[in-house]
Amino acid sequence: MLTARIRKDMTTAIKARDDLRVQTLRGALAAFVNELVAKSRKPTEELSDADAVVVLKRLAKQRREASEQYEKGGRAELAAKESKELLIVEEYLPQMAGKEEIE
Repeated sequence: MLTARIRKDMTTAIKARDDLRVQTLRGALAAFVNELVAKSRKPTEELSDADAVVVLKRLAKQRREASEQYEKGGRAELAAKESKELLIVEEYLPQMAGKEEIE
């Protein structure tokens, strides 16, 4: 399950003292719980992989938009942080098919 993988990776990041990865993964897990509550399910339940991917796509879109806004506002350091978080979130998204694969 994707949720279990993220929890395991967060534990590894905590041990490695990788603060940015810990914060990003912790935020993703919180978004999973929020999704469960929004669907009138218990927060202790496990989110299905399909629902988890939807939440991760939403988080990636938020990071992308925030990075663009920070760039426009001249806040390069915040844009760089959002871009790094986006890379972490994208690690857990399924890979898109390339043009060659589609043809």
